[in-house]
Amino acid sequence: MKTLAVIITYNPDYLVLDFNLSKLILQVDEILIINNGPNLDKSLINYSIKLIENNENVGVATSLNSGLDYAYKHQFDYLLSMDQDSILTDNYVSTISTYFTTYNNVGIVGPNIIEKNINLSKANNVKETQTVSHVITSGSLNLVKALVEAKGYEDKLFIDMVDLDICYKVSDLGYNIIKTSDLVLEHLIGDPKIKTFLFKQHIVRNHPPFRKYFFVRNRLYIAFKYRKRGLKFVLYHLLGICYYLFLVISFEKNKSKKFKMILLGIFDFLRGNYRNELISRR
Repeated sequence: MKTLAVIITYNPDYLVLDFNLSKLILQVDEILIINNGPNLDKSLINYSIKLIENNENVGVATSLNSGLDYAYKHQFDYLLSMDQDSILTDNYVSTISTYFTTYNNVGIVGPNIIEKNINLSKANNVKETQTVSHVITSGSLNLVKALVEAKGYEDKLFIDMVDLDICYKVSDLGYNIIKTSDLVLEHLIGDPKIKTFLFKQHIVRNHPPFRKYFFVRNRLYIAFKYRKRGLKFVLYHLLGICYYLFLVISFEKNKSKKFKMILLGIFDFLRGNYRNELISRR
């Protein structure tokens, strides 16, 4: 069984990237870096890799599809998707791959997540390995056959909710999505800070304004696309957007611009605009 690791980069920290490559090189058959920013300085990369330079930011989804296409053409069985700032542990791949044989009809397996910088477990981490609705893209091991059957990642989403969409598509084909408590991945999402309101802790992401646009537009897309999953599913995502808006208004800086981006995300969802021109303008 052949495993390809796909790392998507955009102005990476070369020390972190080099550290992850030192872990990955011992665990997978090949590493493919797909770069969405200025050309990588290969002299700072000390390991043998394959490299695709996009020369522009084409987004996470399109980059993952490039990785999937490479994996399919070169007959890899599994695709390990990685962000540039997620920290991999020793024996990660050998451990996560076991769930494709210990569970039936598995399409994607992901780890529990520790939020870097604040050292906090994500709220949807599991206490024991189990079937879930979705896992995050970074650190997930994917059955190439399942991703191909699902027709890959949704290009128009660009960045946010790409993980939910692919998990839902793979799940709808009859595959299981597994999250394991046996593995933990350190992952950075935005510039997280912990704030307390009404005696409860809240994680504030502090993403730049353009990410607010994609989060809201794409979450509305997910809620509408998979609305047949039921009213509870739709309300979960709509309330998630309301909570997100509450955090932005209550705790984040640059509120006005971020609020405008949220409104633009809602507007573009309603008019079906997924051209992602926002990236070229920012």
